[in-house]
Amino acid sequence: MKEKAMRKRGRGAGPRLNDLQRLEIIHKHKNSNPPLSMRQLARDFGVNEKSIRRIINSAADIEARAGSSAVLNMRVHVHRRSAPRFPELEKTLAAWIDARERAKAEISPSVVIDKAKLVARSMGISPDQFKASWGWYDKFSKRYGIRTAFVSSAEKKYEYNIRETKSLQDLHKLMTQYDPEWIFTVEETSLFYDTLPFDESQEHRNRVTLVVSCNSTGKLTLPVSLIGKMSTTSTFPVPYFSQERAWLDRPTFGRWYSSVFVPFVRERTSKPVLLVVDGERPGHQGNFEDDGIRLVFLPSVASFGEATTNPKTWWTRPLEVGVISALKAHYKYLLVQSVMSYHNAPEEVKATLKASEEREYGGGVHFGHTPTLLDAARLLEQAWSQVPDDILEKCFVRANMVPPSKLLTPPAPPTGMTVLEEQKQNSIRYSDGIAGKIEGMLASSSLWAVSKQNSSSNLRDRIQVFMYLDADKSYKLQRQLQKEIHEALSDQATLPSTADFTDAKSRSSEPELESQIREILLGITDISSRLRRLPRSGADAKRLAPLHLEGCIAAADQIRRCIQDFDKTLHKDINSDKPAPN
Repeated sequence: MKEKAMRKRGRGAGPRLNDLQRLEIIHKHKNSNPPLSMRQLARDFGVNEKSIRRIINSAADIEARAGSSAVLNMRVHVHRRSAPRFPELEKTLAAWIDARERAKAEISPSVVIDKAKLVARSMGISPDQFKASWGWYDKFSKRYGIRTAFVSSAEKKYEYNIRETKSLQDLHKLMTQYDPEWIFTVEETSLFYDTLPFDESQEHRNRVTLVVSCNSTGKLTLPVSLIGKMSTTSTFPVPYFSQERAWLDRPTFGRWYSSVFVPFVRERTSKPVLLVVDGERPGHQGNFEDDGIRLVFLPSVASFGEATTNPKTWWTRPLEVGVISALKAHYKYLLVQSVMSYHNAPEEVKATLKASEEREYGGGVHFGHTPTLLDAARLLEQAWSQVPDDILEKCFVRANMVPPSKLLTPPAPPTGMTVLEEQKQNSIRYSDGIAGKIEGMLASSSLWAVSKQNSSSNLRDRIQVFMYLDADKSYKLQRQLQKEIHEALSDQATLPSTADFTDAKSRSSEPELESQIREILLGITDISSRLRRLPRSGADAKRLAPLHLEGCIAAADQIRRCIQDFDKTLHKDINSDKPAPN
């Protein structure tokens, strides 16, 4: 789907209007005598004429929603967030925190502050220029939606009660306030875009992250967005974002939100919009909300698929109920089809393609080469359009993400299997159908005939590996991700630079003992978190002796208290070491 050029409001472009101001514009346009021009209204409200024209054209929708509860709750002025003084420093620090979260490791605010000081040193920023104070940390954490460990419960409630939903019933209640057409969800998934089933060995697989989004009726789908490591100037048919490790981190999610999601929905409606996201994903937190658009988290993972019979508690992520697996399956079919199209072409056609490639193209799968990132973008656009309508239209229902009042009968999970098992079986069934078509293409091909393992059983096995190589739980994918997480955490870019040692007496090195203690405590935080999440009841808990289970949970609490005390003590020591003001 070809979208209009994105609208991005730059800094200094005037205030962001709320519905009260929009109603005032509509009133002045209708009732002023003599009538006010678009230009005059734009000057009065500090916006451009295009914004005024859009409001006038949407007058009926704005007036119709003026009294809705969803809008009344959000009818406030949206203040511009202050820009950071050192954006690159904060971007580097946010990437480090993102890697910690992907490693399932909690961190305390003072650790973030100390890390910020190290990053500043590595960038040649002096302590006089950047003071990593607790006031700075508060602003930084709000800018990036950072939720580090040991933040007080009152602060957490203040910051996140708007977004968090405690249960499925809470989410359903919120969703009833919105038109189903304007309730969206978004999910990310990995794809090895250049891997083929007949490749004998491909250790260095190129990966992109796909950002997939649709509304609750399945009738509105946003363009699939790609996140890759390469910086490219190519004109892609779908949105593309460059990120060092092809992750959907906070800055990249913010770019997707502002340049893809907001323009997409605002070109279609001025009604309230709800975006449901998975708050457990590291990159999905942050201050991304827009006037009239609310971002809310799915319920806690503790209730995810926990019941097999109670429709009031079980749920799953809508796009993982067959949508993402269907998208990947169609992409892989189109990729193999493109390879076969060139391979089976007559020699004169290949010669023509080669001449065309040398004249104006840069190669790719259609010219007999390894698939490129541009190939992936083109094929993904095509694959997304081929995902069956019934899979899209039923994904929210199958995930139990539609309020009961909107359904004739609630969706019942299958007897004898969990929601996760049902989800997996549906995905496998559809993907196997696509895999059968790929096998049919390759069975009689000379590409497979020259392979070292050319039996039909080996072909079937290779295709199965090909289809599920980048599944979320795939060993190959997880190994690559863990390697990148390790690289991000052990990045030497935060070591102090030589430019920072102009005054050796005032720039003493970090105490070795303090660093060792900190690393040990951070290392066991993940263990304490896992222990704390152990089930107290149910089939899994019965496998553990009750005393052992309670002992583990008590140990987890003790570890967390120890880390918290260390954190507070260190903070006091740092403050006591500061020189008194003159």
